Amino acid sequence: MFWHIAYGVVRGVFDNRVRGRVTGQVWLCGRAEPLELVLVGDAMRDLAGRRLEFFNPLPKPISDELKFLTGVQCVPDVPESERIPLTPEEVLARLERPKDFAEAPMHQANVLYLEWFVPEHGRVTIKSTEFRLVVAPDICWDMTEEQEEEQRRINGGELCALLQWGLDRLRREMGLPDLEDEPRGW
Repeated sequence: MFWHIAYGVVRGVFDNRVRGRVTGQVWLCGRAEPLELVLVGDAMRDLAGRRLEFFNPLPKPISDELKFLTGVQCVPDVPESERIPLTPEEVLARLERPKDFAEAPMHQANVLYLEWFVPEHGRVTIKSTEFRLVVAPDICWDMTEEQEEEQRRINGGELCALLQWGLDRLRREMGLPDLEDEPRGW
């Protein structure tokens, strides 16, 4: 399963000031207690060694299907700024005039992107360009380009493990044997 919950976020805190550990809290609309985020690892360079607070200007109540979201572990991959269209109208205009797509005005927007995996429920993401982001001015440590590349490799391995988990679960639900039980004919 895939759960995108940005719409229900009221506010949150993401803290990677201690090297090798990320903690945080996310308050969801209609819930008194925040989600607790804990990770062994680091954010990408733009947030490594820093504390981030984020605020959703228009939160909406979260679905009852998401009651399982408590005490989760977070696996973040927080990208740097991305190029995005100025307005939704510009996106529609681009779709109507594909040849003008590359020439349409663009601006930089900060994208908050958090992702984690909940066993038996799947992948959970928060991704938005609408949130107000506040990075605390104190920087406790800096990540080198080499360290960021290593963190990206680690995150890639986690993604592979997530995909394998999903495939294994699907095979079980369909009554298919595990891949380890099948002969390899290659």
